[in-house]
Amino acid sequence: MADSNALSHDPRRRNLAILGVVAVVMVVLAALALWHQASLVAPKYTPHAFFPNLVGRNRDVARIHIVSKKYGAFDVTFNPSSGWVLPAKHNYPAQFSLVRGTIVGMAGLETVAPKTNRADWLHYLDLDTPQKGGKGIEITLFDGPK
Repeated sequence: MADSNALSHDPRRRNLAILGVVAVVMVVLAALALWHQASLVAPKYTPHAFFPNLVGRNRDVARIHIVSKKYGAFDVTFNPSSGWVLPAKHNYPAQFSLVRGTIVGMAGLETVAPKTNRADWLHYLDLDTPQKGGKGIEITLFDGPK
């Protein structure tokens, strides 16, 4: 009882208590504002694997077919005796780190956000295939005989 009387009669303690309560309220309001702002800018789309069946099957890839506007179409194939080669260039050896990077990179691709569901709008995103005159690069992975 003595503390409540001292608080009500001493203006310094009363002002300090009021400022303490106001500070606690402001901290709670700031935390709520941060939580609300974070929920507004949080992504509404959950990324997922682009090629879920390719993960863990890197060693099954035996041929890569690449079509681009700049380089045309070519294949990179795996030859058990000489490794990765370019058959169109008289089995010239391909750089293993680039081949592995391509396969692992494609296995690790994730969707980021949907841009369009309409295939006829891909040219607006420069994603048309090279056969249609687009700037996209078509990469096709083929598995080999088991």
